[in-house]
Amino acid sequence: MRIQVSHPELVPEVLEYLQRQVHLIVEQVGPRELEVSQLGSMNTRARRLDLERLLQAWRAAHPHASVEIVD
Repeated sequence: MRIQVSHPELVPEVLEYLQRQVHLIVEQVGPRELEVSQLGSMNTRARRLDLERLLQAWRAAHPHASVEIVD
């Protein structure tokens, strides 16, 4: 799944946060975009919900920023 970050200077912080999750593989693919792959046997809906949960936690600590899953 692709993640878009509102400000390019926040990308390294979001990248580091997501890379700390042992079931995620994260790579920067653009100035404001990350590609996230999830390990495990979850279906597509469960994967999206899991990633959204993680992003909500990050957003709560960074109310000035926007991080969204891009379809």
